[in-house]
Amino acid sequence: MLRDVVAGFIDTLTEREFDAPLIALLAARGFTDVHFLHGAFEFGKDFIAKGVKPADGDTGTGEPSSWTRHQFAIQSKAGNLGLTEWRAVRPQLDEARLDDLAHPAFDQALPRAAVLVTTGRLVGGAAVQAQSYREA
Repeated sequence: MLRDVVAGFIDTLTEREFDAPLIALLAARGFTDVHFLHGAFEFGKDFIAKGVKPADGDTGTGEPSSWTRHQFAIQSKAGNLGLTEWRAVRPQLDEARLDDLAHPAFDQALPRAAVLVTTGRLVGGAAVQAQSYREA
């Protein structure tokens, strides 16, 4: 029941209203050095944060020692993303993955993980294109 209440709340949020809950979620999940960058000079990164994830090539089912510290570049969107919205966000993800411009706390020496966070789902052709993008 609480899950339904939270889901209903999240469904009503605009992109910028989602910022504070996302910061709280990142902190609760153990991310550190979280910074909000959204604006004219974000370079595809609404947020940056440091956290751990499975080492490249690891499926995440290994021992915790196979997890490595990463610099996360996070792009956030509100609502469902169809193919048109996916095609608009993809260049932002490319910037987040490839561009070192960000914030003084952005650690270029760490492995980077670009992440798209949405309050909705990838719908229609967006899901297939996002899967292909991830594999590439």
